[in-house]
Amino acid sequence: MKFFFALFLLLPGTLWAYANYIGHGYQSCMNCHFNPMGGGQLNDYGRAVSATLISSRALYPKTWSEEKIAYTSGFLFRKPKQEFLRTQANYRGFTLVENPGSSNNEEKRWITMQLDVRAALKFGENDKFIAVADFGKDPKFEQQIPGLGQDRYRSRNHYLGYRFNKNSGLYAGLMDKVYGLRIVEHIAFSRMTPQVNMYDQTHGVMGHYLSE
Repeated sequence: MKFFFALFLLLPGTLWAYANYIGHGYQSCMNCHFNPMGGGQLNDYGRAVSATLISSRALYPKTWSEEKIAYTSGFLFRKPKQEFLRTQANYRGFTLVENPGSSNNEEKRWITMQLDVRAALKFGENDKFIAVADFGKDPKFEQQIPGLGQDRYRSRNHYLGYRFNKNSGLYAGLMDKVYGLRIVEHIAFSRMTPQVNMYDQTHGVMGHYLSE
């Protein structure tokens, strides 16, 4: 029985990866994120990539170089003057229109999708020691209890990390559950199969090892 179970584990399956980033030589999410599984706060390089490759150049004057745009991606739109602290604020929202075009039943309301403040402390060569925290509004709570009349804020991440070298590390605290690979459109496979959403973090310990 154990033999057949072992054979079952060897059956091939289809995996999808973020091919356009792998083509640039990125082998892990750590290139752009503090968390090796991605998500959460971006590091300096990740912010620069987001500002120069993902964001629209229409937001910046044509005379600006990519280096200048990368610097403006820092907090308060400037290059940080110290190396040990990185902060970040994120907001996303949209207007929901119900019964559009109706003369007496049209209703509009603004929905906040994301309202987060983030901070990361980092020390040592190649950010050997890190402490990351992410605090913000919980839209899931608002959806479960409509018309509650109050907001709830919570921690989405707070963890400590120690990187033995550039290929391995150990982390402990409240983090995203680790499952699957990142796929096209930068969405974690973990959001789809086990139905883990952006506010389903859990306390635990995580280790990672990277290789070619």
